[in-house]
Amino acid sequence: MPDKQPGPMITAGRLAWQNADAIVRINVLWFALTVPLITAPQALAGLYAYTHKLAREQGFPTTDDFWNGFHTLRGAAWRWTLLNLFAAVVLASNLLFYGWIDTQAARALTWGWAIAGVNWFALQGYVFPLFLLQEQPRLRTALRNALVIYIRHPIRTVAHTAIALAIAVASSAALLPWVLFSGAVLTLLSNQVVLHSVRLERERRART
Repeated sequence: MPDKQPGPMITAGRLAWQNADAIVRINVLWFALTVPLITAPQALAGLYAYTHKLAREQGFPTTDDFWNGFHTLRGAAWRWTLLNLFAAVVLASNLLFYGWIDTQAARALTWGWAIAGVNWFALQGYVFPLFLLQEQPRLRTALRNALVIYIRHPIRTVAHTAIALAIAVASSAALLPWVLFSGAVLTLLSNQVVLHSVRLERERRART
């Protein structure tokens, strides 16, 4: 019988607290590279790589881990960014279009697109952690596996999305948290949720 372990949200909070100085340092680096926009996708990849090692608790990450993710996940990061920009444009266009039409069918379609958008962006928090578990990062494979995690752990996905959204909204209201720690905390949380889900899946397969 596997040992009872704290949930991924609690573990992520503990790691963020215990490594607050490292969280701040790497977050400032990520933020500085995000501001120019052109390096933002790679900066996000680097931040995920850094917090992935922190989440695994198998050695303390260094800035080399950040730069390794920055360079090795460059192609995957840009494909993910372009796909999500396209998804955002499609979603916004349909919400605006059907939002102007005052019919029951249009309202139903508006809600349908809104729900689809929420579910789509909920999946995105899993993509980079899954890239980091692949020998060759493939966007299609990462999205498929993200959907599997979502389907098998819907409550955890909803909780993860709600916590991430709350952190993002609160950080946007104050702005300074984005500079100091919010990005690192959010990526650490995503990494921890994915690693926890993968561990549960491996335990499930071992029992069958």
